[in-house]
Amino acid sequence: MKTTLLRRSPASTERGLTLIELMISLSIAAVLMVGSYFGYNMVHTAKGQNTTRLLTQAGTCARTSFTGSPNFAGISETELADAGCFPDGNVVRSGGGDVTVTDSSGHAIGVTPADGPGGNDTMLSFTLAGGMNRAVCTQIVNGLLPSAATLTVHTSDVKDAAGAVDRANIAIGCAEDDNRIIYSIQK
Repeated sequence: MKTTLLRRSPASTERGLTLIELMISLSIAAVLMVGSYFGYNMVHTAKGQNTTRLLTQAGTCARTSFTGSPNFAGISETELADAGCFPDGNVVRSGGGDVTVTDSSGHAIGVTPADGPGGNDTMLSFTLAGGMNRAVCTQIVNGLLPSAATLTVHTSDVKDAAGAVDRANIAIGCAEDDNRIIYSIQK
């Protein structure tokens, strides 16, 4: 009796992905994508909240630290930093004594006195450099709105000196690439 060995053809030894394996892989990829989306939004939400808190606290500090003056004449980033109105982590001092203030995303914050209804330099304006995404810009503006004397995004007035609010201008201003925010407080 002769014995014959069966040989497998090369096609039967190669194996691809089964439908179950493919579905599991796609499910894992979908979970990772959804998780990264929510993680990204959480980080930007936290940064927007930090910036809102930074600006409102600096405004409150400016009002309480400079009560001996009838206005904000001569107040700048340096004076506010020296008064402790900005956390040290947001302040960079150069060798010449100049101060640069940034938010947690690295956007520069400028401080300048401004004329208001009460007279010369009766308002203090905080200018947050633009370049933030629309959702973060909108979140910051909505957070600053209650405490602002005036509020402008890009060139769109959101709140004027009379207190009139135009919410449509939030979307218009935040949609711009240069969506800088000018937040002003009254003395």
